[in-house]
Amino acid sequence: MAGKIVRGCEYVVAHKRIVEAPYTVKIHFVDAAKIQDVLKIFDHFGPIQPGPGFEVRRAAAHHDPNLVMYKIDVSPTPTIYGTMTD
Repeated sequence: MAGKIVRGCEYVVAHKRIVEAPYTVKIHFVDAAKIQDVLKIFDHFGPIQPGPGFEVRRAAAHHDPNLVMYKIDVSPTPTIYGTMTD
């Protein structure tokens, strides 16, 4: 289900992008305290709030805007971290 949420966010946020090969979606559920250095990347990208209790942050690589990281907060569930890599 988390993969579908990330793919749906990419479709909406990235102007109808459908994730296709060679790119793949990976989902991560991690302890935020253990990845503080990684989470600082999201500070440069403003949140998108498509609805109450739902916040999305999307960070894209400068050299390839199709390489993406997502941080998705849906209250009250754990934070979803998603990556799109090739």
